[in-house]
Amino acid sequence: MDNKEYIKVSKEIKNYKIARINVMVFILFTVVNMLMLFADRYFLFSIYSSTSFFVAGVVWKELYGNSFLVLGFAIGLLILAVFFVFWLLSKKHRWSMIVLLILFSLDSVVLIVDCISAMKEGVFSLLLDILFHALMMYYLVLGVKSSGELQKHFPQGIKLTVEQLDEAYRLENGIDPRTGAPLNGTSAPSVAENSVGSTVASDMATSGEACVSSDMRVSAAADVSSDKENSGVVDSCNENDVSAAADGNGSAASTNDKPDSPVIEEDTSKGRAVLEARYNNSLIKVKTSPFVWGKAKIIIDGKVYACEKVGGYKNKDISAVLNGVEYIYRYEYHYLQINHYLLANGRIIAAR
Repeated sequence: MDNKEYIKVSKEIKNYKIARINVMVFILFTVVNMLMLFADRYFLFSIYSSTSFFVAGVVWKELYGNSFLVLGFAIGLLILAVFFVFWLLSKKHRWSMIVLLILFSLDSVVLIVDCISAMKEGVFSLLLDILFHALMMYYLVLGVKSSGELQKHFPQGIKLTVEQLDEAYRLENGIDPRTGAPLNGTSAPSVAENSVGSTVASDMATSGEACVSSDMRVSAAADVSSDKENSGVVDSCNENDVSAAADGNGSAASTNDKPDSPVIEEDTSKGRAVLEARYNNSLIKVKTSPFVWGKAKIIIDGKVYACEKVGGYKNKDISAVLNGVEYIYRYEYHYLQINHYLLANGRIIAAR
């Protein structure tokens, strides 16, 4: 398993989780809508067909009595229960996500029909509901697509966890993706030794261990052990300066012919490092601005060698070279998630 596949699979796992989270948000807001109807209030982000029967129940109560209120709420809750059951099943079964996509498509059709009727009466409030339904459909399509990719490459399919992915990386590459420590004290294999093979899938299929805690962050691998230190963001640097790398004492596993970059400035104790790793006998840090847009810096052994603006919705790399090693900080924005990677000669040594 190479770095590119590792990052891709991590994103697919994350996208599937986001799709399931959005479905649950719609379900919860639908329940809130049911309760808020008695106060004559309405939330967006709800399952429209279910909410429609809740509303119908309130109207029927005024016309036909309390028994019809119960009827309307019973139908609405039944529809809601169907969505909830398939949401539960989607944790282990890909087909359930496909069914959810179909159900939300039908719910959207009902919404659009009612919206057209309401617009003829001069009411346009349902347009916002259509907008949020479209957003929900986008994430469901993304979830179905991600589940297909996971099913294609791994026998676990959507059951694949970040922990299992990390374990597969450990087994094939000989390093811990969380700490960067070589397994059994041995050196990590070179990039050339990384390959995508059936052994990874079989190892993961037989291994049920979860070696690290689950979270929504992308995990990554390092070539040597990572020593964590606290540091901060430097306020001054020229955003047009060329990126560079710090002095190293050892030799890297692989080198390139690019010239070393000049030192921009000394690091200070301000701020914090978002990424840290040790490589080639040097401590490499990446510091970024706490704001959406700001300067990111590559710092090696206390010196700043790269400083450029990153952030927002645009993916960007900044790099620095020292002693034949090119260090790259990669900023990625992916479906409301921000990922940070630190690479040395094309190999991930830290991620967040």
